[in-house]
Amino acid sequence: MPLPKSVEVGGVKFRIQRTPKAKGDEDFGEIDTDRRVIYINPSVCKTQKAEWLTLKHEVAHAALHVSGIGYVLKHKDEEALVRMLEHIMIPSLEKLTLLEHS
Repeated sequence: MPLPKSVEVGGVKFRIQRTPKAKGDEDFGEIDTDRRVIYINPSVCKTQKAEWLTLKHEVAHAALHVSGIGYVLKHKDEEALVRMLEHIMIPSLEKLTLLEHS
């Protein structure tokens, strides 16, 4: 399934753009919280699965910023928290949702 054009995080709408934020950018994705844009880099995310995984990662960043927590964390601390959400919390919630609807 292709990515949506936008996603709402805590009541804040973020546009999703499939383009590198900067020329030569090698990151999978990036978020611009001021402009409310999530960038997905198609030259790095070669599959839809990679795009979706990257979107989930960037949505975790968005959630931290919308909540205000992202503004008090150092970059490495925020990234560690986002990776925990990405690899543990989000997959666990997805499994629970599947079980709930089965």
